Amino acid sequence: MTDPLFQSLSARQRECLRLVGRNYTTKEIAVELRISPETARDHIDAARGRLGADTRAKAARMLVEYEANQTPPQTGSPPPMGIAAALLPPHQGPISSTTLDKTRTALNDAAVPAYQATSQPTSRRRWPIRTESRTVNDFAWYEQIAWAVAIAVGAIVAIHEIASLLRG
Repeated sequence: MTDPLFQSLSARQRECLRLVGRNYTTKEIAVELRISPETARDHIDAARGRLGADTRAKAARMLVEYEANQTPPQTGSPPPMGIAAALLPPHQGPISSTTLDKTRTALNDAAVPAYQATSQPTSRRRWPIRTESRTVNDFAWYEQIAWAVAIAVGAIVAIHEIASLLRG
């Protein structure tokens, strides 16, 4: 049972979605896969678009459910990978439908943090403030310097304007 929708995902997109399902942030995914946060975000957005999912968490859930419904591995083959491996007991032969139902229930009941439940904006404009979707600073060093300079210049201009208003 193969679905062309899921077969169209690249291996990297699948890896990123599996990590999203394990509640990794984009920055953590980038570190884990040794890619930039922007590349990780691009893989997740591309996979989300191909699957037609509104959120990254929904795309991850769709992939995990698809992989859980695949033909069980033959004896001697490697155990299931991704989220299913974390939720399933150690592999000891064919996976029963009861185990799959328990896995689906656990995935559906899993609490998804609010910052992952919201869809990611498609715009590349980023601001140096914390939001629900960005709880950590994931700026590159040159972006941090650029923002520091911009804020310093803005502060100097503001102080100059206030001083000139007070002088009359």
